[in-house]
Amino acid sequence: SLDWPGRRVSASAIREMARAVGSTDLDILDQLDDGICSHSTCSLSTVLAFHHTGVLRNLESAATVISKEMAEGWVRAGTMTLPMVPLRMLPRNVILQERSRVLAEGSVEHYQKPRVATDESESKSPDSPNGGIPRDQIDLELARAQDFAEGAAIVATASADPVRTGMYAVDLESAYRFLPYQRLDWWQHAFLWWDSAGRPVICIHLRLAFGGAHGPQRF
Repeated sequence: SLDWPGRRVSASAIREMARAVGSTDLDILDQLDDGICSHSTCSLSTVLAFHHTGVLRNLESAATVISKEMAEGWVRAGTMTLPMVPLRMLPRNVILQERSRVLAEGSVEHYQKPRVATDESESKSPDSPNGGIPRDQIDLELARAQDFAEGAAIVATASADPVRTGMYAVDLESAYRFLPYQRLDWWQHAFLWWDSAGRPVICIHLRLAFGGAHGPQRF
């Protein structure tokens, strides 16, 4: 087991939960120790890609997020030469997602939250880290919005007296970043950035990145 820098999920807690629910997914359990593996079969090619325009339009937001990632140990600070060969240097993008929050006086504020993503499809290239991931490593069955609505309706009508119900979403901030990549996957998860002197450098995602097709299933 590697001594990963920064905060990470508790492997012992996940194993205990697996025992409690009877999970026998040994592939996922093994990745708790050695790191997350995408199982991508993309070619051993070096691809150097620049960012999408969303980064340039929201450069300050992107810089804030990436600086935090480096400080946490989730992204390895950049080098001015290729840290390894082959290497996939992926584009990053800033996606504005609508969010809501309850203010102190009880009113609801709607706002745009910048989400800094990584394009692991390399703009839909078939030979990309995402393009090489087998289907069985992507498939995942999640609850639908209708399922939550049905659950709220059942609670509301479960008693003879009217029960007020509500639905809430809990956003686990930087959740993917608590899952480290295994070292043999690092070459698939690099990106270009700039150091404090403004020089272009190559950084590496050490943790699961938002944009990998394998991310939801692994998480």
